[in-house]
Amino acid sequence: MPVSENQEYVLDTGRAGAERLALLHATYGASTEALLTELGLKLSMRAVDLGCGTGTVSRWMAHRVGHIGEVVGVDFSAAQLEVARAEASRQNLSQVHFRQASCYDTELPREHFDLAYCRFLLCHIGEPERALREMRALVKPGGLVVCEDVDLASFTCDPKSAGLLRMRDLMIELGRSRGVDYCLGPRLHQIFRKVGFGQPAVQMQQPVHDGGEVKRFWEYTFLEASPAMIHAELTDKAEMEHLAEQMAKVGRNGAIVVEQARKVQVWARK
Repeated sequence: MPVSENQEYVLDTGRAGAERLALLHATYGASTEALLTELGLKLSMRAVDLGCGTGTVSRWMAHRVGHIGEVVGVDFSAAQLEVARAEASRQNLSQVHFRQASCYDTELPREHFDLAYCRFLLCHIGEPERALREMRALVKPGGLVVCEDVDLASFTCDPKSAGLLRMRDLMIELGRSRGVDYCLGPRLHQIFRKVGFGQPAVQMQQPVHDGGEVKRFWEYTFLEASPAMIHAELTDKAEMEHLAEQMAKVGRNGAIVVEQARKVQVWARK
């Protein structure tokens, strides 16, 4: 999936990252499921999930399309797909299959799917337009392309925490240093237009939490990325330890409300 060594995925994969990805779905999954249901994902349909990770959304799709439908999850990471396949097998979801491939060239049949979907994929890659062109090619005429991506700059809390906001800014700078954009969400509709979708639909969600593990989703994400931040010489171990302490205090303090990074949903028909 990365187009250069400098754009490799900076977060944990496989079983090491599975807990964080479960929290991601707990934070953002309800609006994903609501949108795909509203757009008509149903029995017998064919869907492809690019950058599927450990397969959380792929498996949910598989339940929607049933055993007469088809879901293909695509990811570049063998470790992610190992977890995805094991859980699909445990749930007896024979209608979902997982494929290790680049999001730029999945080698899947053209115009085969009713729906192509991705969540928080395009922000991690250097050529989001190229990946979206691949998604467009995979759906049949009249098929749907749905992308969800993040605007990390919108992440904040009230009352403000200097440590939490510093960590947010470090993460954004890490993305820039690697040629990727963790604030891609607001311009996602522009990428849709560039690849040939005339009038994409757009909506946004910003979950807010004052407690529970979901409140700490981005805290855990930042900490997973901390070795990459240090390696990029954006910070050092001493500052990271200090920021980790500050973020943990925010996570435990019920009087501080965390406004999670906005998720932008864009979709269009081919």
